[in-house]
Amino acid sequence: MQSSAPSVAVSSTSNGSAIHDHLSRAGVSSHIRDAVSALLDLRPADPMAFMSEYFFNASYGTASVFRAYKLVSLADWSSPSAASERIGAAFEHLALPSAQGVRVKDCATFLSFFCIGYDAIRHSLSKVVSLHLDKDDLVTFEDFTELVVYHAFLEEVLKKVKIAYSAAYPNKRMHRVDLAACIASVLLLDQNDPILDARKRLFLALALPHQPKTDQDAATETTMSYEDFVSDTSARLLAFEQQ
Repeated sequence: MQSSAPSVAVSSTSNGSAIHDHLSRAGVSSHIRDAVSALLDLRPADPMAFMSEYFFNASYGTASVFRAYKLVSLADWSSPSAASERIGAAFEHLALPSAQGVRVKDCATFLSFFCIGYDAIRHSLSKVVSLHLDKDDLVTFEDFTELVVYHAFLEEVLKKVKIAYSAAYPNKRMHRVDLAACIASVLLLDQNDPILDARKRLFLALALPHQPKTDQDAATETTMSYEDFVSDTSARLLAFEQQ
């Protein structure tokens, strides 16, 4: 019995090596490493949907678009100039050689990585994107920057609000005043911010005071569940862009 143990270990090692070699030859290993690394770095709300989105794009040869997304997602948004540089680097990464813009298709694919797991938000963002992009033209740096700010900061807002709900509100509801403060803490407005205008527009869309329709609503809608917050945010995005 003891003499059979080493052969089992050797067989297992041999099988593992064969699997690794097969994955490498198929060009899968690097994608798996990138996907897992991104999953650990970015901690998306819906890991399975995130992985699905990554591998879908990898299968169509657009993994470079994902790398541009990672550039932006790992930006330090508390440092406006550093974040602006990241946006510029992502734009250069996606821009066509000798061109002053990014193809609409590549821009749309890049933006599709944001807010995975929030279908209502993504639907509203897709409407916002359609207002900025012309299918026959390249995406300019100005439009690219505004769209990145909308997507990236909204993703940060969703993450921070979700943490606040789970950490401080066991009844799963938050006061609207606290929600507005949470949004403001993400969308810090600095007069020296190179992306100030885009931040201001998003702040106005998300943080305008809620106007109850009736006195009864005023009495019952001082707090919100996280699900209501996501739904409300989605509606606010659409309403603000359509003004």
